[in-house]
Amino acid sequence: MITDERGGIALAGVMGGERGEIEPTTDRVLLEIACFNSYAVRQSSRSVGLRTEASQRFERGLDPEGVALAADRAAHWIQKLTGCRVLAGLADAYPAPSQARTLRLRPPRVGQLLGVGIETSEMIAILGRLGIEACLEEGEIVARVPTFRPDLEREVDLIEEVGRVHGYDRFPPTAPQMTLRVGRKDLVERGKDRVREALVAQGLYEVLTDGFDKPDWRSALGLDEADLVTVRNPMAATQNAMRLSLLPGILGVVDGNLSVGVEGGAVFELGRIFSKKDGERESLAGAMFGRTRRPLAGKETVDLRLAKGVVENLLRDLELGPPAIDQENMPTCLHPGRSTRFLLGGKPIGWLGELAPHLGDRLAAPTRVLLFEFDLEALLDRFEDVPSYEEIPTLPASKRDLSLTAPVGLPERAIREAIESEPSLESILLYDLYEGEQVGEGRKSLTYEVAFRSPDHTLTDEEVSETIGRIESRLRELDVHLRAG
Repeated sequence: MITDERGGIALAGVMGGERGEIEPTTDRVLLEIACFNSYAVRQSSRSVGLRTEASQRFERGLDPEGVALAADRAAHWIQKLTGCRVLAGLADAYPAPSQARTLRLRPPRVGQLLGVGIETSEMIAILGRLGIEACLEEGEIVARVPTFRPDLEREVDLIEEVGRVHGYDRFPPTAPQMTLRVGRKDLVERGKDRVREALVAQGLYEVLTDGFDKPDWRSALGLDEADLVTVRNPMAATQNAMRLSLLPGILGVVDGNLSVGVEGGAVFELGRIFSKKDGERESLAGAMFGRTRRPLAGKETVDLRLAKGVVENLLRDLELGPPAIDQENMPTCLHPGRSTRFLLGGKPIGWLGELAPHLGDRLAAPTRVLLFEFDLEALLDRFEDVPSYEEIPTLPASKRDLSLTAPVGLPERAIREAIESEPSLESILLYDLYEGEQVGEGRKSLTYEVAFRSPDHTLTDEEVSETIGRIESRLRELDVHLRAG
């Protein structure tokens, strides 16, 4: 605002006020010529919803060095048209004068971009006619760009001016010459493509939702409203904040499908999420709901085991190794006891679980919904798009069955790690799990099929027995024992 001791006179760069108008009785005029900041004028214009010719001019940027000339020119025409008397002098407030920009222009670069030969002296002359002081220093043209040309910021801008004034009609017609290069995506984009391929191969469909917050689902999922990144000038009322998670959009897709009679499906999305606390991050989320529609599976519906298999296959395709799991710090939107968290290297990377029943009631049709969400950046930090090859084995493997008893509370991962620590182990498969009277209270029975192989010789029974002996020794430390018989 432009004000005096009695209040506002004008909205700077946008519109003058009634108190500043000239009336028939006006006999003295104070002429103010100003150059306002384009960003501030644009904010003022939008805040009051007023677009004027003045605001449009200032928004595009004007040269502050032209203020004195404009003041003299305006005073001259007022005097000429009205016969008034102009008082001498100019009160100038210009604390930070605008400085001319200096750019360097390489003459050979002009020919490379324009495809036409122009003498260096002609380039200097063309720039001079445009008010740009130019001289030759050490084989390069040094140009001092006047303040009234804020559009000239780089060498290529000067080249464009030279070509424009030289005349495009003087450019000789030549066939384009190009060097073909094989492009390649960066590692992050290649990782995203691998994620897409892995999930689509398992029957999931990729969806794209907008990047804005969905208040209804966000509050239902327990996401922190205080962590929202708000939009200062939203295009619509529903676009006033960026999304904290992909899940509200995913659940909107699920609800939309159920509302039109789709009995089941599986979808995922790769996208960015926004948070005041954690900033902008890449995320992966998805949902499996309703019937699986697998052939000969009847009216089978999705369950936690099926969803867990999808996630484990994804991690396997990314060659990230088997994850560890736990049930700590699970989101409140999940069914208690039907969820799990995945860890790689001891760090959480994501979770999987069934939507809590009270949230399932919000959907258009009652059905089971399995959700998963992963920090995509944490996944791709460990992703290496380098193919590995192994020679096809020519020597036979030695297979054994290990029937073990272990405490009920011992994670299966601990038993598997004790077995996998053997270098000659080629594969391990858990194919039986039993809890009951035959193994005793507080115990469970696990049966593994293990295969051992050496790359340079056929393993003997003695070598395999020694390997199993070492495995048994490590398992005893976990209170895991081989079953007799």
